[in-house]
Amino acid sequence: MSNPHLPLPAHRWLVVAVLLDDAACADFVDRFCSDDERLGYASLLTGASRSDLFRLFWLRELGGVYADLDAELTLPLREMLPLNASMLAPQGFDPESQHGQSANSRVQQSTAPASWG
Repeated sequence: MSNPHLPLPAHRWLVVAVLLDDAACADFVDRFCSDDERLGYASLLTGASRSDLFRLFWLRELGGVYADLDAELTLPLREMLPLNASMLAPQGFDPESQHGQSANSRVQQSTAPASWG
């Protein structure tokens, strides 16, 4: 019989899927975001845009790793994520750029799956 208090083996991960409707997302944003963030969130016209921004707020507040359900890892997460990382983005990501692209790479290509982005 396995002990539920022991850590999971390195090859297993606890996967949690959280499904929230628009009202629950808006409540989260109201509780945890600044006035400017709330205004920006409310100004987005499509659900997809609000969902993208909401994920960033959620990860900032609660931590974790986001991946689409159809993403397939080619390496264990512990090999992909630096221990001191506070954010990991695809190669070429630049948060100061309108489209998130930059000539300067902030992350080596091998550390971010191609499906991120």
